[in-house]
Amino acid sequence: MKDRPVIMVSPDFGFDPVTHVPRILLQKAYPRAISAAGGLPLIPTDIYQLKDYAGMADGLLLCGGQGPHPRLYNEDFDDPDALRTVNVVRDEFEMALIDACIKAGKPVFGICRGHQMLNIYFGGHLVQNFPSKGYPNHHYGTSHPVTVLEDSILGRLFGASFRVNSYHKNAISQLAPCLRITAVSDDGIPEAVEHESLPVFGTQFHPERMRGDDRNPALGPDMTPLFEYFIGLCRK
Repeated sequence: MKDRPVIMVSPDFGFDPVTHVPRILLQKAYPRAISAAGGLPLIPTDIYQLKDYAGMADGLLLCGGQGPHPRLYNEDFDDPDALRTVNVVRDEFEMALIDACIKAGKPVFGICRGHQMLNIYFGGHLVQNFPSKGYPNHHYGTSHPVTVLEDSILGRLFGASFRVNSYHKNAISQLAPCLRITAVSDDGIPEAVEHESLPVFGTQFHPERMRGDDRNPALGPDMTPLFEYFIGLCRK
């Protein structure tokens, strides 16, 4: 058993707004949550070395960010703003990361965009810009309760209902055949999924922001045990 499992933490790719030099971006909350739970975060940077990364790492955390390109699930844009924010370089990188880790038998935890990417990888679809289709707006930050299956990771750790945050406007519409929904919002948005047989799971909300004294939402549970659970999977 490893004392500190090595966890790949997926970054974003962009350009410096002044120099236009390519750069790698990552919010601090993700690697800090991994470190606090007993893992050693590693940022993979080279798509041509993903098999090596997957071989040396013990697990993968897929982070949040802008929505995936709809071509990944054989659809066209229906959100006029999405074309300005999609990142096909990140899409390809993360799909390859997921594939390498699944084939190597490594645990994978997806958050927000990462939760959506797992659904796409296993054959599911998303609804784009769901607030425009009659759902409440979750994009700019809100909190709401979720209802959780008792026989699930979240149910065993936190109970049948609790409050979470929301920062998204895409959501799972068609669930991948090998996944099951384990938590939903009051307006029917899938908030958590688990693979039927693999150590793979995701949350639409941001548990990395629900830790310690300054967690969001303030009345939500401290999500440190969720990251500890993930690190425990990666120690096996």
